Amino acid sequence: MKFDEKNIIVKDILTKDDMERLKESMYSSDSSNQVDDLGYYTWHLKMPDDIEEKFLKIAENVCGEKLILAEYNASKYQISFNEDGTESHPLLFPHTDEAFHEERFTLDYQLESNVTWPVAVKSSEGISEMSLSDNEACTFSGTHQIHWRPKRKFVPGEFVTLVFMHFKKATGAKELTVEHINHMRSLAKIEYEQWIKQEGRNNNKLYDPSNEPRYEKREKF
Repeated sequence: MKFDEKNIIVKDILTKDDMERLKESMYSSDSSNQVDDLGYYTWHLKMPDDIEEKFLKIAENVCGEKLILAEYNASKYQISFNEDGTESHPLLFPHTDEAFHEERFTLDYQLESNVTWPVAVKSSEGISEMSLSDNEACTFSGTHQIHWRPKRKFVPGEFVTLVFMHFKKATGAKELTVEHINHMRSLAKIEYEQWIKQEGRNNNKLYDPSNEPRYEKREKF
């Protein structure tokens, strides 16, 4: 979980049978919801143990640490049409992950898609833009590396389904501090000022400035 964590693409991770079992565990989950602000539907699933183990080994090999798979979920990004006549489009603005109280290593696995939507990650060496094919994953530290996806105008029928996995150190995981969060917010704001210049919508509530991402300092965790 470093500012210079490896940003690489790992290919051919699961077998076809594994992928079908993963889809089955996703669609059979009884915990799911639509996230209109960012244009995706998410499932809080339980993956088969052997598939979890495959992902864990990959994360440990890249990170070079003994890890625990602490959290994960699956999300399908696509346009959704709301009852009030508005549309929710897939978005991912520059940010770091603030939902965790400890540092995290992240594995983003692309399960199924019919479009390409790369993820950009800022490290000490610059910006890496990683475009995944199905059954590939990219690596970074969600808590220590700013990441985002370029604006893309999805049309009805286009989608990307991803599994986001967050790992912590098996021992000695460092807690995040308010100072760390505020430092990362200040850096993310710099990238946001470039991202916002790209053609396309900045948020899914076009006339509501309160829906813009938050980069001001936090007073407490």
